[in-house]
Amino acid sequence: MLWTSTGGMQDLNNLIPANSGWVLINANAINASGQITGYGTKGGHNHAFLLTPSN
Repeated sequence: MLWTSTGGMQDLNNLIPANSGWVLINANAINASGQITGYGTKGGHNHAFLLTPSN
């Protein structure tokens, strides 16, 4: 989940492209630039992820 004062609570899975193949399971950290690290699955295999804000 990600919380912002304008958007409230948002599921990270709803913030990535629907056809990405990713299912984000756990977010571990967020830095001052807004990048989020965690892990999820893609193609049935566990992988780490790094999300970087587009705006």
